[in-house]
Amino acid sequence: MGTKLRPRGASRGQTLVEFALVIPVFLAILFGLVDLGRFVVTDNILSQAAREGARLASVEASGKVLIVAGVTADRTTQVKAGELVGSIAAAVGGKGGGRPDFAQAGGSDASKLDAALASVVPFVRTRLIT
Repeated sequence: MGTKLRPRGASRGQTLVEFALVIPVFLAILFGLVDLGRFVVTDNILSQAAREGARLASVEASGKVLIVAGVTADRTTQVKAGELVGSIAAAVGGKGGGRPDFAQAGGSDASKLDAALASVVPFVRTRLIT
């Protein structure tokens, strides 16, 4: 029983064929992971933009409404807390205002509070997009 010896170049050719078959799959997985990472980062930035842009609190007590809003310093050029509470206060029959980073408002029609709060997200979104 003799062993057959392969020529030296045969194993090199086999290695090249295996490499040619594996490298496209490896590259597809690698680029897919990079794109997935970019998607996750972009999605995270967009979803946190509104949360970082404005903080809002409202309290309803004895038919009166108190609204408080705060905006982070990096977003005050886009979203002003005084304008935000002013728009909400107008919807609930009141007035308000304050600094660009912090504002308070009051109103008398608590029945319209839910609709007024629903207008906050579109208000902030339009300011952040432009």
